[in-house]
Amino acid sequence: MGEKHPIMSLSRKLLPWEQGYAAIEKALGGLLTGCSRISLGPLDCVQGPLALSQLNQMRGANAKLLRWSLSFQDYEGPYAPSAPSYLRDTTDFLRKLQSMGDLPENTILATMDVEALYTIISHKDGLQASRNTIPDNVTANLVAERCDFVLIHNYFTFGDNVYLQISGTAMGTRMAPQYANIFMADLEQRFLSSRPLTPLLYLRYIDDLFIIWTHGKEALEEFHHDFNNFHPTINLSLDQSTQVVHFLDTTVLISDDPFITQASLGCELHPNGTSRGFDDTGVNGEDFISFDADAGKWVARQGDKLALYAQDLLNLDKSTAITLQFLLRMTCVNQIKSFVQHGKESLERQERPVAVVFARAPSPAGTPAPLLLVCWVTGFYPRPIRVAWLQDGEEVGPGGRVSSSRILPNADLTYQLRSSLAVEPGDGHSYACRVEHSSLGGQSLLIPWGHSRGWGPGLAVGITLGALAVAAVAAVLWRSRRRGYQDVGPGESRA
Repeated sequence: MGEKHPIMSLSRKLLPWEQGYAAIEKALGGLLTGCSRISLGPLDCVQGPLALSQLNQMRGANAKLLRWSLSFQDYEGPYAPSAPSYLRDTTDFLRKLQSMGDLPENTILATMDVEALYTIISHKDGLQASRNTIPDNVTANLVAERCDFVLIHNYFTFGDNVYLQISGTAMGTRMAPQYANIFMADLEQRFLSSRPLTPLLYLRYIDDLFIIWTHGKEALEEFHHDFNNFHPTINLSLDQSTQVVHFLDTTVLISDDPFITQASLGCELHPNGTSRGFDDTGVNGEDFISFDADAGKWVARQGDKLALYAQDLLNLDKSTAITLQFLLRMTCVNQIKSFVQHGKESLERQERPVAVVFARAPSPAGTPAPLLLVCWVTGFYPRPIRVAWLQDGEEVGPGGRVSSSRILPNADLTYQLRSSLAVEPGDGHSYACRVEHSSLGGQSLLIPWGHSRGWGPGLAVGITLGALAVAAVAAVLWRSRRRGYQDVGPGESRA
């Protein structure tokens, strides 16, 4: 047939994270790049090249092939979650439970576990499940080819020996969970569609199944028996209860009385350098259980059976307790220290408030109504502030006469607040607005309203014009507030 000559040459630069690849990985990368450029499947493209012969001799270095299974997630990722039973995590599980509503009296909670799922999936069944699950035939065949490529080259070492896995999922590869998900999604879809009685709710996290069953205990055990016989290598364990079951890291119980849970998780850094981590959970407004970050264990805050059961159950998981202790005592505290260090300027920022007092004119003649004095405070930072009204030097207590707005943000990242006081026209008293803020160095800002004589029509006009003048003064003060406090009210203002 003569000599073989190349008909095409393709190349590309290595990406930064590929610089450290072994020679065999670079060779395989080149092969897959070439395959994608000329639209050939991996098996059609890589039969015979030197890289494959080297691959079969890689021995223990085969662990680096784990990287290649990452490429399969682009194909398998969108399809496993499309199964109605798919669970992403515990939060997803709880969200789906919340949608169930009331359950009938004969409800049974059940969990099943597929024993050794990853090792019992034959290559033939797993690849066929991939083809069945992915609707597009071209994509399905491409995924099956890539899966087969990883499955038949999955070497691993045990002791001084090198083994080739000939059955089951390619253990340790990134494709294994999604591959197992697709296998189970295809299997359960075919099984459930053949059943006369099905669960009220059927959810699955890879090989862990959660079921809400409403057809009686005997029918549930028959369902379990038939599921075990539906596939020659599948073996499911069964745990059932009319009260409580454990699934993933969650305890699910049936209760006639609804309850509300609240949780608080975080850490505190005190001025003296000490810190405290906390993870507290309450039920129906009462303390239920807390995590002791110093001791690294859960402590029941009630003496009832459920709280003690939760304490014992959570303390069985030593690894989670150690992780949570590290997060609360180290990671969280270090994060706060970092925020304090890098955000020191913002945390210690102080902006002095600017305040004005003005009056809103009473209603037209014939409709007597109190006059409304308004104290407008703006431009202050940080947010905490105290604004009070004084009548003849005495603070007016909270009540119907005093009302305040919420503390609102300004565009320049400062805050503003309005406080109003209802007064009777011509009552002869003197009034002032007092502002207390951390930027004032322990002193108070006092803005008096100096009118104590009777209110008349001419004065009402003066109040309106005065309000306009005050607004103009406030605009000037806003621009110059960083230069120090200036007079802002009808009377003298002092700190």
